[in-house]
Amino acid sequence: MRYGWSEEKEDLDKCILHFTEAILLPPLPMAGVGFNIIELLFRLASALLNRSKKFGQLDDVRYAIEYLRYLRGLPLDSFDVLRNKATESLIEALCLHVQLGTRDATRNIEEVLVLCHELLASDISTGFPTAAFTSLYPAIHAELFRGRHGPLLDEAIGCLRDAVKVCPPHLHQVHLGLAGALYDRFAMTHSRDDYEDARALFESVVYPNHSGENLDSEQLLALMGLLGLAYSRATYFKNPEYFEYLIVAPCSAVLPFRKVFVLISPGPWCFAQEGAFNITVFLTAFRKQAPLIQNLPGLYLLKT
Repeated sequence: MRYGWSEEKEDLDKCILHFTEAILLPPLPMAGVGFNIIELLFRLASALLNRSKKFGQLDDVRYAIEYLRYLRGLPLDSFDVLRNKATESLIEALCLHVQLGTRDATRNIEEVLVLCHELLASDISTGFPTAAFTSLYPAIHAELFRGRHGPLLDEAIGCLRDAVKVCPPHLHQVHLGLAGALYDRFAMTHSRDDYEDARALFESVVYPNHSGENLDSEQLLALMGLLGLAYSRATYFKNPEYFEYLIVAPCSAVLPFRKVFVLISPGPWCFAQEGAFNITVFLTAFRKQAPLIQNLPGLYLLKT
């Protein structure tokens, strides 16, 4: 698909149109060519899901869910569509539907949890279903933000714990999903175990295995998680002993400043030689300027 490199909506629209025509219109009499309607339907569902993710079109994700549910009811082993791939795409679509807003959010999340357990029980040795488990936390968090579905958080955390045990170590997004879910539960229950587990997961992503490694976007998300976690803990327990120094290993590309100090009080803020920035501005500035920055001695975080 040309959309894969152009990322133009017009190309994606044409792709969806052509898949639809190939499914609905009578096939041309071409000798030696077989038309796999099942594979075409899967590709159509995937294209609709991509358009919904990119442009927030709710109808697209609804149709994608409908098609993917239908496909999972078929003996996919007889076609060129892997059952686990269809399941992974369905989980992704259901989670996106929750994020975009749906009255069926509870049912969607319950279905997602069942499907995630199904994936974990299957043979995923040849390919970990990353999209499935990285989609779960944003959906749960979106519902928590709306004040709903706290009881499903415990089951989601259990599912993500199982996923972390079997996922490749470099898939930090899965670790961040579990850390985020534990962070959310800590904010509600103030459990010491949730705090320690979330902190350990965030730190495992923030700190590189060797010095000199750049902080990537995932490490920055983990860094923000550490800051928010420490702030929440200190605010709730009102104990100054919970504030401490954190030193991130030296890196060659973080911010256009020699040193950056982060102060948590009254909220997450970044202080640099050139001034003070909210953590959101900090991350935005990094994403814009990181490719141009070199030779930074280190990033120092002060929580006080």
